[in-house]
Amino acid sequence: KSFMEVDQTPGDITIIMYSPGGDVDLAISMYDMIKSSSNHVSVIGAGLVGSAAILPFVAADVRLMQPNCKLF
Repeated sequence: KSFMEVDQTPGDITIIMYSPGGDVDLAISMYDMIKSSSNHVSVIGAGLVGSAAILPFVAADVRLMQPNCKLF
């Protein structure tokens, strides 16, 4: 079993993301964790979602944005 399957809880996962970017290695790690999850993952963009933060944002099954959220 993978790491994600060992400690998996049932139900949807919702991530609220506000990040102007940051560490690419961390963003790739978040992307991999979201993609390997068997749970339904939604991401809500709030404020700024930029640079490296785009990777986990696009990894989700559902991507939502607040009205004034900016992707860059």
